[in-house]
Amino acid sequence: MDKEKYFKEKSAEYQKFIIEMTNKNQEYFGDVERRSLELFGMQPLFFNPEEYKDGFYEAVSQKDWQSVNDFLYQEMCYWLVPMSDGGGGYDHCFYFYQAMEAYACNAEHVLEKIYPYKLGLTENGYPFYVAGSNLIIAKYYHDGDMLKKAVEKAEKFSKSRASKFERLVVQFLLDILNGDFESANGNLLNVCKGYGRIEKPMQAIKDICIPAHGLYCIAKSWLAKEEFASIKMPEHKAFLQEYAQWRINTSDIILKPYMIYPQEMDIFNKIYAMPTAETLLTQERLTDKSKLRPVIDNKRMHQIFTEQLKGD
Repeated sequence: MDKEKYFKEKSAEYQKFIIEMTNKNQEYFGDVERRSLELFGMQPLFFNPEEYKDGFYEAVSQKDWQSVNDFLYQEMCYWLVPMSDGGGGYDHCFYFYQAMEAYACNAEHVLEKIYPYKLGLTENGYPFYVAGSNLIIAKYYHDGDMLKKAVEKAEKFSKSRASKFERLVVQFLLDILNGDFESANGNLLNVCKGYGRIEKPMQAIKDICIPAHGLYCIAKSWLAKEEFASIKMPEHKAFLQEYAQWRINTSDIILKPYMIYPQEMDIFNKIYAMPTAETLLTQERLTDKSKLRPVIDNKRMHQIFTEQLKGD
C-alpha cells in the first residue's frame, strides 16, 4: 500500500479534527489525548485498520507473515481500546471475536485483561458470545467447575436455532474438548465455508476467516502435541495455510502494530503501546422494571485508559 499517501491523508484529518478543535475550544473538546481517544473509538473509519487493509493483502501476496500478524494484532488492539459508549449492553462476553483474534496472532495474554478471572463466566449478552467466551475462560484458567458449566451451556447452544456459522464455531470447541477430531475437522472447514455469509462488523478482512485461524490456534493450545496432529488445516480460500503454519511453528513472534505513525501523530503509537484495558463491570437495568444485569463499565474503563495515556 501507499503509506506515504495514507499518512498525508491522516495528517490532514489529525490537524483538522484534533489539533484545530482542541486549540479552538479545549474546555469542550479536551486535550489531544482525550480528543484522540474519542475519535479513535467513535468514528467508524477514523484511524481504523479497515483504512489500510490493502497492506494486509500486500503482506499475504509477499508471504510476509510477520506483517500479516502485525495487522491482526493491531486490529485486535484497536477494538480493545475502551470506548466511552461501547459494549452494546453486554458483559465481558462482548470480546469473543477479539479473543479468537488474540489466539490467531499469538496474543493470548490479553485474555487476562478482557476476561479477568475474578469476573467469572459471562452471562449477559449475545448467546454466541456467551457460549464461546465461557469455554475459553474456563480452559484458559484451568477451572474445572467453570468448564462443566461452560460445556453445559455450549452444548445447549450448539443445538439451538442460532445461525449455522455460530453453532459450528462452538461445536468445534466442544469437539476438541471431547477428542472428536474427525468432527472438529469437518466443522472447522465449514466455519471457513460459512464465513462469507455472515456480517463482520469488527473485522477489516472480510474474505479471510480470522476466527478459523483463532480456532486452529486454540486447538494447538488446548490439545497435546499428538492430539493436535489430528487437526487438519482447512483447505479453503478463506484460510491461509502458510500463515497458519508459520504462526504455530514460530516461537519468537514479535507483537507489534502494522502501522507505525510518524512523529506528528505519535499519540496513536502511544495508544497501541498501552497495556490492554482490564474489563470492569457495572450493573444496569434494561427497563425500569427489569432486573439488574452485569454490563461493561465503558465510561470508567475509558476514563482510566485516558488518564493512563496522559500519565496522570
